[in-house]
Amino acid sequence: MTIEIEMLSPNPLLISQSETHSGSALVIIPSSPDSEGWRRAILAEGQGSGIAISTWENEAVDPTNAYSIHISDNLNDLSTNAYTEKTVILTQADALGHWTGRQRADVSLALSVLPTSPSVRYITPSTLDGAKSVAVTSFLNVPLDGTFDSKEGPVDHALTLYREGPLKPGAIYSWLPSDFSIDPAHQSLDASVGTRIDLTGRARCLVHGPYVALPKGQWQATVRFSVDASACRHRLRFEWGPLAQFASFEASPGKSGHFIAQITHIFEEAALCELRVILPESSLAGALTLEGVDIEMMGETAPA
Repeated sequence: MTIEIEMLSPNPLLISQSETHSGSALVIIPSSPDSEGWRRAILAEGQGSGIAISTWENEAVDPTNAYSIHISDNLNDLSTNAYTEKTVILTQADALGHWTGRQRADVSLALSVLPTSPSVRYITPSTLDGAKSVAVTSFLNVPLDGTFDSKEGPVDHALTLYREGPLKPGAIYSWLPSDFSIDPAHQSLDASVGTRIDLTGRARCLVHGPYVALPKGQWQATVRFSVDASACRHRLRFEWGPLAQFASFEASPGKSGHFIAQITHIFEEAALCELRVILPESSLAGALTLEGVDIEMMGETAPA
């Protein structure tokens, strides 16, 4: 563990190996505002090309077809080895937030273990950028006509980090103050800076969340914040890690201004994460402004 604070300016599909076809593909379309558009386009193009199509509603596949596609909405189906190709359509990963509670946690965990194997194809927003068609499989292209650009539906910004598929070591992903839970009775939004939190009152947890699963590896969280003259002498505790195990440290800024607090922790396995900023003692005055949180995978495994 390293710490630093410094001044700044449903069930998997089970198919036996004997059912594998020479040109069989699994296409997973997680439920989102554009998922039905993708499903219809693949069905239309596939059937028009003589490709056998099956879905979670209709499992029948004609074994005489040279090529076949099974369409699923369950990311856990990636665990099956019964297909020669696998494709995941993640054009609206941040729209998966219409799930809540246990379902959101399950979706998040499934995203955190997306395989990085070259045998898995990912269709993401950058895949569609400027393209007239997209290769859903090696034997099926789908034309792009704006059908898959839906902006409707709820958006879970905390899941945006998965919009381009599996997370990569060295890439920095950012969360907004709005991705975290903050007591509404003590906060006010300054759109140009962040979320201002009034510290007046008892000792308490000021910030917690966003309860998104991260892959196994060494993760560093960088909390960007500022404090005023009344708040700068207070001790703050920062906690980061999987829900069952945190790394933590306490520090006092000592003067007003903008700061970062960095904390690194090893995730022994993919798990829901939580970041907390805690006021460990009561306060008579002062304000802390949360400006955002950046996370970075320092490595896919723990250092030897």
